[in-house]
Amino acid sequence: MSYDLRSALGWITAIAVVTSVFSYILSLIVSAALLTTTPLGGQLHVLPQQFILWAFMLGIGLVANSLLIVSICLVIFAVCFLKAASANGGFLSGLRSLTSGATPRGLPNWLSVMPLLASAILLIDLLLTLLQDLFGVSTGMLPTSDPTILIPSLALAPIAEEIGFRISVLGLVAGILVAIKFGKNIAGGTSIKTINQLAIFFSAFLSPGYAKEKVGLPSIRTAGLKGISISEWVLLFITSIIFGLYHILGGGGWGPGKFLTAALSGFALGFVYLAYGAYADILLHWFFDLNFYAFYVFGQSSSFNGVFATFGDLATLGALALGVWGIIVGIYWFARRNQSAVVYGRL
Repeated sequence: MSYDLRSALGWITAIAVVTSVFSYILSLIVSAALLTTTPLGGQLHVLPQQFILWAFMLGIGLVANSLLIVSICLVIFAVCFLKAASANGGFLSGLRSLTSGATPRGLPNWLSVMPLLASAILLIDLLLTLLQDLFGVSTGMLPTSDPTILIPSLALAPIAEEIGFRISVLGLVAGILVAIKFGKNIAGGTSIKTINQLAIFFSAFLSPGYAKEKVGLPSIRTAGLKGISISEWVLLFITSIIFGLYHILGGGGWGPGKFLTAALSGFALGFVYLAYGAYADILLHWFFDLNFYAFYVFGQSSSFNGVFATFGDLATLGALALGVWGIIVGIYWFARRNQSAVVYGRL
C-alpha cells in the first residue's frame, strides 16, 4: 500500500472518528437537556427508584432520587471524556496519527480509537445476535420501554457495573501485584515512603497500568499483551463469564442469547480497563447503554418532532458502518505490527 493511499485512508478514518466523537458530545448534551428542558426531569425528581450498586461482583440495593443519580452520572461521563481527550498524548495527537495512516505504536489516545473499537464491538454483537436468533437462541429484550425507568438504569449501569465487575476486581488484582512488588523492593533495600505506597496502591483501581509502571512492573502500554499477568488474565475471563451470566440470570428480561454478547463485551471492557484505566471502560460501556437511547427519548419528549430520534437512528447506522471500517483497520494494524516485528527480528 503506497503512502498516498495509506494517508488517504487515514484521513477517512480520522474524519469518521471526529464525526463519531461529535455525536458522543451531542448525546451528552441531549441527556442533560432531557433533565432540564423536558417533563422527564420533573418526573425523575419525584420518582425514587431502587438501584443496584456493585462491588466485587456483588450487588447492593439502594433507593435514591432518580434525577440526582442521573445528574451525578452525567457529570462523571463528562469528566471521563475530558480525561480521554487529554490522556496518551491528547486527542489531536491521536488524530494526527490516524491521518498519517501509520500503525499506532504503544497505546494511542483513547478518544481517537474508541469510535473504531466501540463500533466494531457493536457490529459483532449485532451479527452474533442475528446468528443466534437463526438457531432459535433468543436474546430477549428489556422488560420496559418507560424512559423514567430506563434513563436512570442506563445512566448508572456504565459506572456501577464497571465498578462491580472490572474496577473493584481487576483493580484489586493490580493493587495486590503492586503491593507484592513493593515488598520485593523493600526486601532488596529500597527505601519507600508509606504514603507513596498507599497512593500507588489505590491508584491501581483507577489505572492499573499506571500503578504497575510506577513500581517497575510491565503494563500493556510498555509490554503489550505480556503486560497482563496470569492472575489478571484469569480474573478477566472469570469476570466476563459472570458478567454474561448476570445479564440472563439477573431478572432484566434478557434471554440465553444475551450471555455470549454480554460476555464478549465484558471481556472487551476489562481489556480496555487494564490498558487505559477506569475512564475508558466507563465510556465504552456508556456507548452501548445511554448513548443512542438519549437521542430517541429526547426526540420523543421535546418539540423537535422526532429530529433527534432520527439523528439517533442515523448515529446507530453510522456506528455500524464504522464498525465494518474499524474491523478492517484493526486487521490492517495487526498485520502491519506483525510484519514490523518479523522485520525487526531479522535485524
